[in-house]
Amino acid sequence: LGCFSVSDPSNPMDPSLCVSRQILHIDLDGFYAQVEQKRVGLDESVPLAVLQWQGIIAINYAAKGRGVSRFMKIPEAKAVCPDLVFVHVRTIGGGPAAGLAETAPTSGMPGHDGEVRGNVTLSSASPQAIADSVADVPGNAAAAVGEAMALAAAGEGGKASLGSTGLRCVAKACLQRYRVASSEIFHVLERNLSHNAVMEKGGLDEVYLDVTSMVDAELRSLGEGHNGQASEALVDLAQKAVQCSVLEGGVQVDLEHEGDRRLVVAAMIAKRLRDAVRNDPACGYTCSAGVAANKLLAKIGSARNKPAQQTLVLPRAVNGLMQGISLGKIKGLGGKLGIALQELCGTEGKAGDVQQAPWEVLLRAAGTVERAQWVFNIVRGIDDEAVKPKGLIKSLNSCKSFGATSNRNEITKWLGVLSDELAERCVEDEWEHRRRPKSLVLHYRKVRNPERSIRCTMPLPPQGAGRGEAALAQVIFGAATTLFKRCSDPLPCTRLALAATDFHTAPVEGASAITSFFAPAQASNAHRALPQSPHHPHSSPHVASTSKAPPMHPQNAKNTAHPRTPPANLQQQQQQQ
Repeated sequence: LGCFSVSDPSNPMDPSLCVSRQILHIDLDGFYAQVEQKRVGLDESVPLAVLQWQGIIAINYAAKGRGVSRFMKIPEAKAVCPDLVFVHVRTIGGGPAAGLAETAPTSGMPGHDGEVRGNVTLSSASPQAIADSVADVPGNAAAAVGEAMALAAAGEGGKASLGSTGLRCVAKACLQRYRVASSEIFHVLERNLSHNAVMEKGGLDEVYLDVTSMVDAELRSLGEGHNGQASEALVDLAQKAVQCSVLEGGVQVDLEHEGDRRLVVAAMIAKRLRDAVRNDPACGYTCSAGVAANKLLAKIGSARNKPAQQTLVLPRAVNGLMQGISLGKIKGLGGKLGIALQELCGTEGKAGDVQQAPWEVLLRAAGTVERAQWVFNIVRGIDDEAVKPKGLIKSLNSCKSFGATSNRNEITKWLGVLSDELAERCVEDEWEHRRRPKSLVLHYRKVRNPERSIRCTMPLPPQGAGRGEAALAQVIFGAATTLFKRCSDPLPCTRLALAATDFHTAPVEGASAITSFFAPAQASNAHRALPQSPHHPHSSPHVASTSKAPPMHPQNAKNTAHPRTPPANLQQQQQQQ
């Protein structure tokens, strides 16, 4: 299995067996923090924390080096690192924050003109200055000011709340800028792969790569040495691979072993891919990598020497590596099975301890022979799971949970916020994947009831009604309000969600083609990765229609704010669908 022989578990590190696959796991370093760091123009040496409401959800390595950790309370983080910079995730919505924006003191800082005001620390800045550090567009400025003022008050011992009585009640967090950055990174990686290498996305900030075919091609180009020895070109490459990698367990490369030869080539491929992400103008992010003969070892390796480094796990290092790995770090052993193994084996929860367990104990914990065999293998670093490309997500979602309410104006407000976010995601998804949703689904949850849903055909803006996010948000909002009116006894409501689903391929030719919407310069670049889209305000006019319109590019989003007024004839239009 993988690169090891299960038939001879007494010697699973035989390097002659480790020739089947070369797997990379590339993991971004503090991804959310890097995205915000780049956005506000902070140097990597400046400690930064990303907030969502009351919690720190991400930190950069400068902050980690100063003793800050995720999930710390804000005052605690400030005490540990007084010059820590706080940036809140993008929020959409507003409400009372708009009033705060009008009365907040400026302390000589420029007003909200749509530009980022980075390099502001919570401990030394006024609320308005902090607000300027997180406000990125006029439409988001009000929410950012309210958030920053609450942060300042909380940080200085005030009673302002980011929870149930604060900004969380009038706005929602939006993670779209991280999705866009992730898309850019994956496009860079794809452009630098060859020979049918396989990529499997593991999330927004990690990816598995099977580069076995690339290793084959590179070994052929390096040529054979004399009398079975490694060629000079391979020796030179191996030296470079060792210089740019941390060798797990201090195990040295032996080019007489085919497994080692293949893995050092894979290590150089990992270095080139990491450099490509770092040097690409659209990215500029650091990432770490694990280089090994299977997915398990590659993932473990990528976390061993962060940030901005890569770990080469040679076959002879696997036994020592797995001895100290916690079961919770192994996919599939972080839940009930891991707990059962720890209890039955009487261990501290290390893979090395489970290696010593009798077969009968593994069988009792796992329940079946197949699962027991898998446990036997996985705690020894034996993994045969293939790298498989994942298909496109089947639905785009925007959701919000809130305190129970029967106020239909509140419901309408949240439907408007969700419509804006869903429209943005649909526009960017069509630009990147050339597809459109056929259905719009409204999910809702009543107090003490399971979640329910109702759907309709996804509306599209009519010709001449405008293009971009705002035009699509108009008709989504109208359809969503009509759907809610059709819901059976939905109040008091505690959660709403809008989903775009049932995708079909968007036209590539004719009036509705993806490129027909762009100017010539834009059309010529239509194959490139998705550009980072501008943000839009929390409200826009809404006119319902099911007419088809040309595809919408994120750069053409409208940013003009208007009150929401669903058309009176919308319900009739929906029934006609």
